[in-house]
Amino acid sequence: MKTQITDNLRRSSTYFRMRSPIRSNISLVLIAIVCVGLIGTSSAQTNDPQIVLYVKADASGAGDGTSWADAYTDLQDALAVVVPDDQIWVAAGTYTPSGLALRTATFQLITGVSIYGGFVGTEVFRSERDPAVNLTILSGDLKGDDREV
Repeated sequence: MKTQITDNLRRSSTYFRMRSPIRSNISLVLIAIVCVGLIGTSSAQTNDPQIVLYVKADASGAGDGTSWADAYTDLQDALAVVVPDDQIWVAAGTYTPSGLALRTATFQLITGVSIYGGFVGTEVFRSERDPAVNLTILSGDLKGDDREV
């Protein structure tokens, strides 16, 4: 059997040069690294970057939350369209939940969504906010008639 296999290999018109085991292993490792790199690159390109929605009570633009100028004026509107991994930046001011049944109106927070306050409403980076100075208040005073105790 060995003789027949050897003879068949000799008659074959295609020959493969055998490499040393070390060289073959290095080649396999390099191929694996390149494949993993390509997979990582392609998946990173298909993922949407984290989206920031803006809320500012006195915004007067389009009201679509895409910038401070076009910010939502109601936090509820931003919460209605946000998806996990997005952020909501809320400018200084007092925000109350809206709804028909005022007594039961609440802000329904979304798992995986980060909400940040303390903005003036001009910031480009989250690190520019100052929550100690620019108070963002989510209030439960739905009718605006609560008194301080």
